[in-house]
Amino acid sequence: SKVLLGENRVRPYLKTKMPQYGAATAELGKLLGVADARTALKFEGGDDTAGRKLMGTQGGAGCITCHRWGDRPSLGIQGPDLSNIAARLQEGWLREYLINPAAYRAGTLMPSFWPAGKSFNPAILGGDTDKQIASIFKFVESANGEPEGFPQNRNGEFEIIPKDRPVVQRAFTDGVGVRAILVGFPTGVHLAYDGDKGGPALAWKGRFFDAYLTWYSRFPIFEKPLGSQVVAWPKPAGRFLGYRLDAKGNPTFLNEQGGVKVEETYEGIENGFRRTVTWAPTPDFAPTITHPAGMVVDMKESSTQGHRVFTYLWK
Repeated sequence: SKVLLGENRVRPYLKTKMPQYGAATAELGKLLGVADARTALKFEGGDDTAGRKLMGTQGGAGCITCHRWGDRPSLGIQGPDLSNIAARLQEGWLREYLINPAAYRAGTLMPSFWPAGKSFNPAILGGDTDKQIASIFKFVESANGEPEGFPQNRNGEFEIIPKDRPVVQRAFTDGVGVRAILVGFPTGVHLAYDGDKGGPALAWKGRFFDAYLTWYSRFPIFEKPLGSQVVAWPKPAGRFLGYRLDAKGNPTFLNEQGGVKVEETYEGIENGFRRTVTWAPTPDFAPTITHPAGMVVDMKESSTQGHRVFTYLWK
């Protein structure tokens, strides 16, 4: 009802405002609520401390990379305000949307951090999807602080340096596109993954990424890795489904090729990284697995069907 009165703005970065239609829409808000109703759901088992971490950039889903929080702009592109979702969204709808955003908005830049209902981060609340989503809701409802990751020193350096564990950063990336997922490994060889077609796109050695423009530019800017040596994979031709992180922060990317789900796990090693590709053995199917020119590739022999391990080393 507030939206129909021109109130409760969730996109204050847009100049267009909802017109005020007056008394003619007095009942419309209720009718819309009924039409969009979901099975009644009340979140249980939420932890607002875990919710704060899940919404932030320090081991969480990085919601504030694309969404504003109250009067604080997002770190990157400007998406709807998340500080009031507990007051304006039904719990059932929120759970459905977070698990599969593309089902509600085809082509959305927002990935699923709980693909097929499985959490991207098993280290928080044991990877329990319902508890994690409940914790996000509880943190917002508590109005107790803001998500982790808003910079305190806005004039400082914003180079991301992976130290103790891999770092995952989404960015508009030259040669990859608007859905690039960058993975920085402490071992010094890094990866850009295509979050649209589902496949590795770039690898480079040295410094990882300067996030200043990604976090603060008001316009989409296609950025480049900091490393001076960059190699590229052939363009992938699958469909990206999401990703998850293991306890050490290593990503597993979930894709689909020819109707078969394929998983790729990447781990940093000295002077390179290891890529493990797995899929359910299917008659007449083998995934398309390509490699970049400019790296030494070794495949470990495996007697297990649906399982391949590749090592990539910098020349």
